[in-house]
Amino acid sequence: MPAGEPPDPAVWRALREPRRPGLALLLSLPLGLVAAAGLLTLAAHLTPGRQVSFQINLATVAALAVLVPLHELLHALALPDPLRSPRIVVGCWPRLGLVYVHFTGELSRNRALWVSLCPLLGLSAASLGLARLHPPAAGFYLGLGVVNALFSSADLLAVLLVGWQVPRSARVRNFGWFTYWREA
Repeated sequence: MPAGEPPDPAVWRALREPRRPGLALLLSLPLGLVAAAGLLTLAAHLTPGRQVSFQINLATVAALAVLVPLHELLHALALPDPLRSPRIVVGCWPRLGLVYVHFTGELSRNRALWVSLCPLLGLSAASLGLARLHPPAAGFYLGLGVVNALFSSADLLAVLLVGWQVPRSARVRNFGWFTYWREA
């Protein structure tokens, strides 16, 4: 991940977060499972009287070629000056199997939370809507929603860590893998 200039420790405070990316991913998995279960529970409430199921099959795996870039695009669209800003970096970390969007500037705390949640909320709503609009393929659409919820696990960990540790009026930025905040 791009790093930029190290933040001034007299101004920026380090977020208490896992110091190894692999550990962060491992710790975030239960959050993805809860999000996937929540999506299926919501689907069941939206379709009373019908059995709700999801499919993860070869078509779902093939759809990942579209789902992953779409997930990252939604992160980028939630950033300031989306798709034009030189501070938005899209990358791939093959060793961890990650594709990411990184912003080298500062964000308000609430904007940082929105950037993290945008793909989960947007793609979950899309999967629920498509499942209702086209019931014969509901299992496929819900399968994509479940996979996206699992992919959103690290985003959800970021939301919890920033939400609990950073004051509402603060500014947030990343330096490589790590998150820092300062009073506004």
